[in-house]
Amino acid sequence: HRRNYEINDFVFTTRHQHIAELVFEQVLVNQDLRFQKYISVISKLDIDYESDFLVFIALTNAKKLMDSFKDIEKIRQIYSIAYENVGEISSLLQQESIFEMRANGGSFEKADKLLEKANEIDPDNIFISHSKAVFLLRKAEKSTQELLSKKHLNAAKEICNKIISNKRNKNIVHGYHTLLQIYLLELKTLILNENSELISKKIQEFEKTINLAMQLYPNESFLLESESNFNELIKNTPKALESLKTAFEINKRSPYLSTRLSNYYAENEEIELAMSVLLESISLNPNNKDLNFLYAKLLMKSEPENYIDLKHYLRKSFTKNDKRYVAQFWYARTLYLLGEDEFKSFFNVLSNASLDYRIKKEVRGVITLDGDDTFFEGTITKLEGSYGFVKQDYTGESIYFYRGRKLQELGFNSRVKFKKAFNYNGLIAILEE
Repeated sequence: HRRNYEINDFVFTTRHQHIAELVFEQVLVNQDLRFQKYISVISKLDIDYESDFLVFIALTNAKKLMDSFKDIEKIRQIYSIAYENVGEISSLLQQESIFEMRANGGSFEKADKLLEKANEIDPDNIFISHSKAVFLLRKAEKSTQELLSKKHLNAAKEICNKIISNKRNKNIVHGYHTLLQIYLLELKTLILNENSELISKKIQEFEKTINLAMQLYPNESFLLESESNFNELIKNTPKALESLKTAFEINKRSPYLSTRLSNYYAENEEIELAMSVLLESISLNPNNKDLNFLYAKLLMKSEPENYIDLKHYLRKSFTKNDKRYVAQFWYARTLYLLGEDEFKSFFNVLSNASLDYRIKKEVRGVITLDGDDTFFEGTITKLEGSYGFVKQDYTGESIYFYRGRKLQELGFNSRVKFKKAFNYNGLIAILEE
């Protein structure tokens, strides 16, 4: 059992988790029977015991309840029974407020009161604060009064910025997510009002925020969602695209405007246009790390084996010992492909970086020739249960490979064919299975 910060909630884990889901979702397909089972379990849990508390949190999770029951009155009854058992604890108040906020037929007024009460009980709870920011955003979306909507959005931004500014918070990622949603709503309003000057400013705010979030959380799906939502807004609103183009023509020095316009072209497969926008801005900002890295990424799509130019733009995408690890990874790969020994020192830094091990182990950057994966040959020199090493013909390189189930029959001194790719630890062989 643990708090899952990706979904901003407690989850209960067990070796029999799938069995539990089978009982609730497949065996108890009848909503009334499922409801009775929920009531029976929730009313008997003793949250003074940690295991019971975690089960209680999981069963009263707003999203889980909305997935499990179509009738919102049943969900309200479940919360009522839950309060009878444990009283008004902040986590339960928060979940009920999320339910009232999101459910069809939910009450915004009730959600507001529940959040206020949760905040009174636990004023320093950052998760409750974030729920308040989301609530204010939803109120702004529903409001027909521009001044009132603006007031809600400013209050929500204040909460998000407070969450983000406290580096000890483990909920920072959700602060960024909601802040980006706020900027998109503000941008939509400005476009409708045709306020070119403020549109330009808002685009720059959005780009600055998403760029910072991407450096900190490169694998978070909400960033791709925010990027896609921005591009959809531009694509579906001719005025927005014209505003963006005009803003860029007026201020080509702005890395935020050039990035947004370039990303729009790239998403619409207009790679040459996307690259030309970036080059114009790079000529005015030759040392801007973000612009150089974005150009390098597009170059990898258009000319993946142009290693000389890739080296130039990737090297200007970071400074030594900074945390731009993605740029450093692709630079290290490029150095290897150019036969420069310095690649080893960069992979050494990456392997020791304080990053999620899943990011570090992810295999990427398969070596190609004329756009096709390149195959190499070699001999197995070492075998362990879950990994091994292959010695490449001609170069004599000893390369690590992961030994999955399909490679368990592999023997010492076996001859093999393999691709070469990379992770944050360096070179990886991908053996044919």
